[in-house]
Amino acid sequence: MILSLQKNGQEALDMLHNKTAIPDLIFLDINMPIMNGFEFLKELEKMAQQLMPKVIVMLTTSMLNEDREKTKEFSLLSDFISKPLTPDAVKKIISTHFG
Repeated sequence: MILSLQKNGQEALDMLHNKTAIPDLIFLDINMPIMNGFEFLKELEKMAQQLMPKVIVMLTTSMLNEDREKTKEFSLLSDFISKPLTPDAVKKIISTHFG
């Protein structure tokens, strides 16, 4: 399932809570307005399993080791890649997680 880009983490959580649609893949940024990527993951972990997307990819410009290490705290997170998101990166994600 493909969904439109959500403006912030809270909007995406609301969509999942309302069961509007459960995407197969979420690209998540660390730095988002209202709720950052790590806050989003903490809230998502509290939700019912049937509301979980299959794959969550952290997409960021951050090259901080602390951010990379912090991602290891979240079992829901499938991958961590640097921006920009390229066609080759998308192909690799699809191949790895959906192939």
